Amino acid sequence: MRNPEIGQRIRCLFFLATPHRGSDFAALLNNILRATGILSARPYVADLTRNSASAQKINKDFEIYAQDVSLWSFFETLKTSFGGVSSLIVDRDSAILGR
Repeated sequence: MRNPEIGQRIRCLFFLATPHRGSDFAALLNNILRATGILSARPYVADLTRNSASAQKINKDFEIYAQDVSLWSFFETLKTSFGGVSSLIVDRDSAILGR
């Protein structure tokens, strides 16, 4: 008996506050990395910005391979407080794949 590949065995995926469309906090992350002096800004952080070309391509490619998979997306409903500001890190729009 042949074992099916792992991709054929997956029936459901759960995403927990995953920013599928990126996050407005990517620029803040780069600023924090620069300010620490330990790490410099990272080029891949640009891929995390809202609606970046990379995020769009990953989502488009993912839909091809996940057509028969049930997707469950969980997102934040309570804001996180940091530095006197209160905000959702991953909002509903970014946390849900457009299917």
